[in-house]
Amino acid sequence: MTVLTQHTQKVLEVADDYRRRGYIVYVEPTEKNLPPFLQGFHPDLVAEGLEDSVVVEVNKIGSKAAKFWPQLMERIQQHPGWRLEVVGLDRDADQVYPLLTAPEIERRLEQGQRLLRGTSTDVALLVIWSAVEAILRHISEKTNLETPDYRTGSLITRLYSNGEMDKEDYDALIQGMSCRNSLAHGFSVAITKEDVRKMTLRPEQAPGYLPESCSDGGQKTA
Repeated sequence: MTVLTQHTQKVLEVADDYRRRGYIVYVEPTEKNLPPFLQGFHPDLVAEGLEDSVVVEVNKIGSKAAKFWPQLMERIQQHPGWRLEVVGLDRDADQVYPLLTAPEIERRLEQGQRLLRGTSTDVALLVIWSAVEAILRHISEKTNLETPDYRTGSLITRLYSNGEMDKEDYDALIQGMSCRNSLAHGFSVAITKEDVRKMTLRPEQAPGYLPESCSDGGQKTA
């Protein structure tokens, strides 16, 4: 069974803590949000402050290759004003949450589409994204896709690199993920109904997991 772990919860807790302290925080930062010296790394979050900036990794014991930490530390030490914070998780700290089922995904998409037809575009995005992410994880499970962690950005990138989606869908999903993260953590985001439609997966992209009846609602027009 595909599950979400306590890793995600801890990342969000750390992010909220840094925001309360006045840092600008990027959760699962995309390449455009990473400083040049961190290109090629995929930290859980980056927090930029007036006096210092932090690269945060929430690490379950043994979840990273031994060579990863020296490489990351060396890169950070070469840039004054930056530091690394590692937040540990015990081996048995995982808390299991089942994925949405196909009927639950359908209900989320229908609810999101109703919101999208009104004026609640931002709320529609949050509801639809929960269904979209469940679809992505079902696709990953069905195709036996191996991902380095449970982060959404890693999942989208691996699905794209394995040919499970085209460049247009990849770009729309990365944008959708970024908007969802900003909205969920209290930031104002300018997003249009068309933006939300573009990031809503088509039923045929998850055969056997998303009921065909969803296609009647025009879930994706791009």
